[in-house]
Amino acid sequence: MSKFTLVVTTVSLFKIVLGICFFETSTTWDEDWYNQRGIIDFSSIICHNTTVADFTYELFELNVDRQESTFLQLSISYSNFSFIRYLINPVHIHKNKKNYYDFSGLSLNYCGIEQIVKDAFKDFKNVTEIDLGYNEINNLYFVSFLPATVTKLNLTNNKIQNVNFDLFLNRLDALDLSFNRIIRLVFNNLGLFGSWLRRVQKILNLNNNNITEIEFLPIFPPAAESINDLQLNLANNNILRVNFNNTLFTIQLKLLNLSNSLHNIEIFPFNLLLPNILDVSDNVGLKLDKTYNFAFLNSINFSNCSIDNINSRIFQGNSYEYLNFSGNNLGLIKDAIFAESYIQELDLSYTKFKNVQYMFQNCKLNRLHLSGNNITILNSRSFINVNEILWLDLSFNNLTLYYNSFVNCKGLQFLNLGFSNISSLKGSTFTGLTDLRVLNLQNNLLKNLEPKIFKPLIKIQTINLSNNKLSILATQLFNSLPLKYIYLSGNQLERIESNAFCNITQLKVIQINNNTGENLKIENEAFYQLMNVNKLELRNCNLTEFNAKYFSETSIQNLDLRNNNLRHVDFTNHTEYIDLKEFDLTIKGDLKAKSFLKLIFLQKITFWDSEIHNWENRTFQGLFNLETLNFKNSKIEHICVGALHGLFTVTQLDFQNIFRGKNKIHSCTFKTLHSLKFLNLSYIGLRNLESLAFVGLENLKELNLKFNLINCFENLTFSGLDELEVLNLSFNNLSNLKADNFKGLNNLKVLNLNNNKIAEINIGAFQTFPKLETLSISHNNLTKFKIGAFSHLQSLETLNLENNSISNLLLESLLPLTSLKVLNLEFNNLKTIGHIDIVYQFINLRHMGIANNKWKCDYLADILLILKKRKIGYSALYPNFLDDNIEGIRCIDVCKFLFCLQDTHGIN
Repeated sequence: MSKFTLVVTTVSLFKIVLGICFFETSTTWDEDWYNQRGIIDFSSIICHNTTVADFTYELFELNVDRQESTFLQLSISYSNFSFIRYLINPVHIHKNKKNYYDFSGLSLNYCGIEQIVKDAFKDFKNVTEIDLGYNEINNLYFVSFLPATVTKLNLTNNKIQNVNFDLFLNRLDALDLSFNRIIRLVFNNLGLFGSWLRRVQKILNLNNNNITEIEFLPIFPPAAESINDLQLNLANNNILRVNFNNTLFTIQLKLLNLSNSLHNIEIFPFNLLLPNILDVSDNVGLKLDKTYNFAFLNSINFSNCSIDNINSRIFQGNSYEYLNFSGNNLGLIKDAIFAESYIQELDLSYTKFKNVQYMFQNCKLNRLHLSGNNITILNSRSFINVNEILWLDLSFNNLTLYYNSFVNCKGLQFLNLGFSNISSLKGSTFTGLTDLRVLNLQNNLLKNLEPKIFKPLIKIQTINLSNNKLSILATQLFNSLPLKYIYLSGNQLERIESNAFCNITQLKVIQINNNTGENLKIENEAFYQLMNVNKLELRNCNLTEFNAKYFSETSIQNLDLRNNNLRHVDFTNHTEYIDLKEFDLTIKGDLKAKSFLKLIFLQKITFWDSEIHNWENRTFQGLFNLETLNFKNSKIEHICVGALHGLFTVTQLDFQNIFRGKNKIHSCTFKTLHSLKFLNLSYIGLRNLESLAFVGLENLKELNLKFNLINCFENLTFSGLDELEVLNLSFNNLSNLKADNFKGLNNLKVLNLNNNKIAEINIGAFQTFPKLETLSISHNNLTKFKIGAFSHLQSLETLNLENNSISNLLLESLLPLTSLKVLNLEFNNLKTIGHIDIVYQFINLRHMGIANNKWKCDYLADILLILKKRKIGYSALYPNFLDDNIEGIRCIDVCKFLFCLQDTHGIN
């Protein structure tokens, strides 16, 4: 029996690492203490290092309202379950008469299980999946007695040698016997086997055993039937013989995986198994030099088999959805091995091919993989005998493209020529590709592109030219093409000429990031008549200037100019308004007045890694729709008094880095920010807030001032913040809370004062908070409270006082808190508390944190008894079972000092 009693209510949750069981949910924990407790829907119970007796005891000690909690998974691991007679103790079932065992999933891993009796799982009425992997099981007798609801059984990594499929194959949808010790596989009742397989799709995993022989014994009387929809995995075995014993059965498998299991393909009678998908990959030395019948197959994987010869009659004239010969040695094959065939997808990548002219006589191909070969030349004779090809991958070759290289691929829609050392493109390279949608030329050696090189691509939507050596984007390079995406990152661009992107009416994304050319120059109207661009990216391109002259009759939603050398940006001289919604940039200079005057539709600006010397007055004047202004990892040396003028519609400002080193926020600094709802002034070294510092922020909802050096307020500091709901003052130097400190915060709901130096709270300090719901004053220097310290807090639901030095708590000081639900007193110096009065006075109380005080064990036992009766949670977030404790809550055992011989309170 374990040394502690595990009690979990619907409002408390903790994990026991040293002991028996803990609970796992999909709930996301907030960092604040009070959000770590609430009504939880449990998704699983997880138990480590337990025994059957301890586990059963702990399970029935759970005090959980089944209407509010749902257990879906029971997982037990690293425990002593070598012999399982039952998992739920019948005594406890009879005694409690509670249905704590309606799990849908059951897992017992690393438990050393050797034997399971037939009725071990009978009390799991609704279980559908059982996982017994990583044990010592060698006898499967129990399987035939599993609950009828079980459809999936995992027995991987055990010691099973013999399997009688008659016991259970007619009941399961999925069976995993991988990584066992099975040597001989026998299906000895095909009639039963057939009825099992005809119902629904089945999965049988027998990979990673040592199977050398498979035998199908006939049924009596014999009958001709067909078995379907089985996925049979026999990978990583050593199959030497398969015997059907002249049975009339044909078994049509959905998937047969023989990867790394065969030395001779002739041993497997595929004409009797008829798999839909066949995987014989990684069988090194496999031979296809004889005639085999694979006409009945849809998909075959022959990858990585060192095949160097294929009998031309095997695949000719057949139809396949997928053939994979990747990673073989087919480079010297010249016979038309796929002649007259119809193949939806053929993978010949990494097969040492040099020439592709002789293999596809009148072959109909949809998708062809030829990446990673030794192909060097593509000309007008390449693919001359290939019909209906839609998708072609020639990446990772060493290509030279000649005139009309793809003239025979008229229906091609996708062409990948990436990573192929292509240094030039001829004027008619892409002639005939009138249906091409995607062209990938990334990671080649292209230096120059002829102006009309892409003209034949009348349906092209994506061109990727990233990571080449392009230095100039010429005029009308992409003129009038139906492009949606152009990728040009990682080149050596020094100039983008006028009309380089002329009249591409459907273009959505232009990406020109990370170019290494010196001082990229963009000519006027380089982005002329782009009416539907969602994003233009010019990050890290050595740009030194950028202005509105680049755009004419252009609409761009998002412009990204991060990590350049811009000293300023100027949109003042533009004759038209630019339809820009989001703007990301880096400035190494000044923010000048009215720089963004023509961007009246702009909604968000983010400055990244900027070094702004001077932020002038009215910089953002005219931005009537701006909602968000961000400065990420940026520095500003000087901010003019009217720098924020004009930001009438901004809803959030993060000045965490902008005001760094500013000791004081002056009066009326934010007076024009009437729409602001979130303001972050954390980590900036603030020491003082003047009166009326936040005047003008009448709609502000959240103010973050954490991690500063504030030690006091003036009486009117927060005047004007009529709508503020959240105020964070944690990690400052506040030592004394006085009346009128927070005057004006009539709608505040959350106040965080954690990690200050508060030693005293004066009467009336919180009198302006009629709507306050959460007050956190943890990690301070409080020792006691005056009566009236919490007056006027009739709406307060959570009070967090942990990690103070409180030694005495008067009930009278808490009486105004009529709505209190959570009270945290952990990590204080309390020896006594009016727990009876507290419990009956605060009728809404749901949780009271009391751990890590100076309770005597007998007194603590009395507290817990009262809390249990009232169904109030008290569990410690970090329980301590090493010292004297009750249910993980440390206490002082006076009996030990008096040499008591008997523990009457359940004390460890």
